[in-house]
Amino acid sequence: MKKGHFLFLALGLFAVLWYALFPALGFQLDDDCTAYLQMTDELVKGHWDKAFNSLWSPLNQWVLFPLVKWTRAWGWTTFYTAQVLNAIFGGLVLVETHLFLRKRNLTIQQHGGFLLVLAPVLVYYAFLQTFGDLLQLLFVIPALHLLLQEDFVRQLRKWLLFAILMGVASYAKSFNGPFFFVFIALFLLKLLLEKRVTKREALLRLVLSYVVMGIVLMPATLGYHAAYGSYTPFGFSGKLNMSWLVNGHKSFKDGITYLIPPAYDGAHSLWDDPMRIHGALTTPFSSAYYFAKYVAKVMLNVLTALRCLWELNLFFLILAIVKLWRKKREALLEKGFWKSDVFFFSLTLLVLYVSVHIEARYLLIVLIAAPILWSELLKKEHLARLYPWLLGACLLFPSIDTVERWHKNEVLFKEAAVLKAHHIEGRITSNAYKSGPSWVVAYLNDNAYYTLEKFDVSIDDYLAELQRYHIQYFIDYKEAPHWQLLTMDMDAFQEVCSTKEFTVYKLKFTKP
Repeated sequence: MKKGHFLFLALGLFAVLWYALFPALGFQLDDDCTAYLQMTDELVKGHWDKAFNSLWSPLNQWVLFPLVKWTRAWGWTTFYTAQVLNAIFGGLVLVETHLFLRKRNLTIQQHGGFLLVLAPVLVYYAFLQTFGDLLQLLFVIPALHLLLQEDFVRQLRKWLLFAILMGVASYAKSFNGPFFFVFIALFLLKLLLEKRVTKREALLRLVLSYVVMGIVLMPATLGYHAAYGSYTPFGFSGKLNMSWLVNGHKSFKDGITYLIPPAYDGAHSLWDDPMRIHGALTTPFSSAYYFAKYVAKVMLNVLTALRCLWELNLFFLILAIVKLWRKKREALLEKGFWKSDVFFFSLTLLVLYVSVHIEARYLLIVLIAAPILWSELLKKEHLARLYPWLLGACLLFPSIDTVERWHKNEVLFKEAAVLKAHHIEGRITSNAYKSGPSWVVAYLNDNAYYTLEKFDVSIDDYLAELQRYHIQYFIDYKEAPHWQLLTMDMDAFQEVCSTKEFTVYKLKFTKP
């Protein structure tokens, strides 16, 4: 069997698994996803001022919104169209991985085995995150392919193409932009130390790469300035996450107290574009105290990185390297295979991301690049026996987590259906301690959700907040751990509907 035959088998396996698992995993709509969907819906309405969003990278939505115009005629929701599109991205990632690995010294069996294992892994990630994570790989994989070509260092046009690919990847996931700028500098330093380029050649490649990346990111820079009055090529996701990280909580504009309104008229919650209502941003350099908090968080992220390695299966790779290290006369150790460019790319990505935040889904490129490192190890017969275990370990975490996500969030779709059946529309709030699920329900039912972030509020102050924002409905979750409507004066509330999980009240003293 040829390597290409394994690709078709892997694509078939991917399609069958995605279709078979959709009834159980097709409810993976989380709060982040609703924000991406909201941006898509705004673009469908022709609201071009929403083409750039402070927190959510735009490329996936730009590809999606023209399709939504067609699929709505078929009865498809924006969410379902996004899920199908993400599955297509997953299939394309399989194709690109095949093209990337086919000339990387893997045997036909090793190559085919990895594709067949990668297929269900990508199905898992296709359901896990509908926006950005798989799309970025369509540009990062060919960028890494360029980087590993023998003539890459000497061919200026390939450096420029590398910059273009990573620039487009930044529109899919903004983290790729800062990573590119840091990686290029570190990579050129590596080449200088290895005497593979001269200082003049290194400077030329650095300047050209940065200029091309800047040109690619110019539309984003201008778009964010038009929307928020600040020049930034990567949006505000990094700044917002950093501020929340060092503060330990969100902050909002003056006048916003207990209830947090939706980000703008037509939004479903504050999460649709937090920057529009966010207050002052804090950085690690705001004070010595915040710097210390940031350092502590980075140290904690190092431990989190170990969990991500386990999720991606690189734990077995570490064991293999340790095994080689203990055999000091091994030829592979003497060759220094760990100094390869692909290992440097993967390690730099991991280390840079640890400095801010880390989830395994952002490091999928590390898993896709791993067989190149494995191929060096597998040249030794006794180490080749590890390969089936390496492949099996790829499936371990996705399988475990898939079981835990079985029908996850389906209850939110049912809750939204109840609200829709009782014509509960307009401005709503609740006593939910976790806001994310309420934002999902608000999106599904097209409500404007006002988020209660501080639960140390007196009843009188809370009633005043409800009147201030003209809240129309209150949802009382019966198992809310911190706060209960029953402590209020019930004369202001009229019961509309009730289920085992919640009761909905209409507020008598507020007007739309």
